[in-house]
Amino acid sequence: MIRRPSSAAVLALTAALAAAGCSKIETAVKGAAARAAGPIDKAALDAAIDKNLGGPDTCVIMLDARSGAEAYRYGSNVACARELPPCSTFNIPATLIALDSGAATPASVFKWDHKPQAVSAWERDTDMSTAFKQSVAWVFQNLAVTAGASAYETRLKAFGYGNHLAQGPIGAFWQGPQGGGERAISPRGQAEFLRRLYNGRLPAKPESTAFVTTA
Repeated sequence: MIRRPSSAAVLALTAALAAAGCSKIETAVKGAAARAAGPIDKAALDAAIDKNLGGPDTCVIMLDARSGAEAYRYGSNVACARELPPCSTFNIPATLIALDSGAATPASVFKWDHKPQAVSAWERDTDMSTAFKQSVAWVFQNLAVTAGASAYETRLKAFGYGNHLAQGPIGAFWQGPQGGGERAISPRGQAEFLRRLYNGRLPAKPESTAFVTTA
């Protein structure tokens, strides 16, 4: 069963809009979905944001889960509309595509090939839930190869996810120029995608959506 946010809940997404690559894009307010029982404390949220994240080009945006209205924004409208490589946030649509296409199941276990990884915790066999939670890069690279570029292009267009460009290496097109890819999406676009995801409004199988929203 999908855990849908209440009317008071908001979806938040952060992105650094500096010229740096994916390694510099970090989360300033933890969690893609934040529940709010009362009015948003803008001052408290402003204070929680890492000012070194992207300077004046940083965007943090929250949308009301039901109406889509802007509930909170840190940064300019220009910053929040600027498209960037999705980097690890791409694991969300990638998981939906992998599950829907049959490239993986919630019970799948992926065998590590013993190649050194950027994160030592990734150097082991990994199940789908762990890969999603820990953003295990090699799993998503392999899943992309298995599902294929055509499946990605078709599904990302159906999701309304960013600029729809999947050009570049199939295992890295979401990593931006450093990975040879062109896929990009704005922070506002990310937040709207998450809102539709949590409200069950994406063209994805219910069981795939349930996995992603509860993993």
